Amino acid sequence: MDGKYNIRVFINKPKSATEGEEPSGQVQARVRWKQYEVCFTVGCYANPSKWNLAGQCAMNKTIHRHNGIPMTAISINNLVNKTKDAVKLCFTRFFVENIIPTKEELQNAVIIELSGDEITANERRKKARMSPVLKTDMTIYDYFDLYTDEGTKIKFWSINMIEKVKTLMNHWKEFDPERTLRPKDITEDIMMKFQAHLVEKGLRNGSTNKLIKSTRHFFVFCKKKGAGVREEVYNFNGTLTDVRDKEIVFLTWNEFNQLYCYTIPDNKRYLTTVKDMFIFSCTTGLRYSDIAALQRSNIINDVITVVTEKTDHLLKINLNRFSREIIEKHKLFPPKKGKALPVISNQKCNEYIKELCQLAGIDSLVTIAYRKGNKTFKELKPKYAAITFHSGRRTFVSLALKLGATPEEVKKITGHHSYKMMQRYMAQDEEQRIHATAVFDIRSERDELMKTINKYSNEQLRNLISLMNQTTNIV
Repeated sequence: MDGKYNIRVFINKPKSATEGEEPSGQVQARVRWKQYEVCFTVGCYANPSKWNLAGQCAMNKTIHRHNGIPMTAISINNLVNKTKDAVKLCFTRFFVENIIPTKEELQNAVIIELSGDEITANERRKKARMSPVLKTDMTIYDYFDLYTDEGTKIKFWSINMIEKVKTLMNHWKEFDPERTLRPKDITEDIMMKFQAHLVEKGLRNGSTNKLIKSTRHFFVFCKKKGAGVREEVYNFNGTLTDVRDKEIVFLTWNEFNQLYCYTIPDNKRYLTTVKDMFIFSCTTGLRYSDIAALQRSNIINDVITVVTEKTDHLLKINLNRFSREIIEKHKLFPPKKGKALPVISNQKCNEYIKELCQLAGIDSLVTIAYRKGNKTFKELKPKYAAITFHSGRRTFVSLALKLGATPEEVKKITGHHSYKMMQRYMAQDEEQRIHATAVFDIRSERDELMKTINKYSNEQLRNLISLMNQTTNIV
């Protein structure tokens, strides 16, 4: 036997999906050798738009959904690689024994090889979806554990999502130190008291409202598990209002150039990475999570192709001179693991960007307004103290619109679902506000000048223009 075979991994006949979901198809591996051909089911589904045809694998950092059940690219590609490895190992054994396997012989050998795993892919997912026997006296903390377990195994929650749920559970534990509350014990009155507890802890209304929203999602989960949750609880919206029309913290064009041109001193070289990441965000609109996940393979012919971590959108973003310069800079000493840019943690980014902007002189004053309970607070801060890494995305939207891009063009780059969502980022700087009202002065002044010009004859105007040209030449 010459040991030659060909294996191709593909998505087989994508089926129609439910409304709002992309069609998905079963991932299969087709093996051909001599006159034989056989297909193996890998054990998962994938979406065609997120499939790398050349690489025969799921695009890096993508989330695939089938009948509402998500699966990460890593999980899909792991199953693909296991199938490929099993086929390769079986052919190697046949080659050593100088046997040309039949279709049935290869099928049986590969199945036996794959079943050597602790559990097959389909069985693993089926086991994860099976609801455990729930006891009637389970507290909300037991359900929190179940909520986290299913979210991790089935919905492939990110580490950030898991931390958010843990934080929410800790708030409930502080509210209920005896830890005896059951889902069916929760009433609208208890929800109101929990809200008051968060306010008493000093949380701002915006943070409290997010925790109330997360609590509602949790109790919807409990309801689906038959925990007897009252309708008034999982429909509870809270009673706190937040400040409307908050001042958006972003960089003006002059501030952006001021930061871009700033030379970091030798004793502050640790700020170089955050500067590159932030400038890249300001000129592409990408979030921290997307920049952190960006691979060199995602950039082809000056076009970034990326599936966003937060919203699962496929975006294509052309590089400009600023973003291109940063990418080219890091080609000389490429970051590890195929990353396009060196990356530091989000927490460090938020810490360092404040220090960097302070050194660069980004110190115009901004008003930070928020509410705690029924009280409104306003703080006047230098911009460097209020800026975060996400301000880069806001800067992109504001500057792109100011420099002439249309809202539709910007929306396609940022991946916002609607103009209403993007409107939070559509800030105006002082120059734009002055220009918005100054257009009346400009137009009225121009009209007055035209009235004066109309009083002159053509000959007088020619003499006037000639005199102006002579004066210009003398100067």
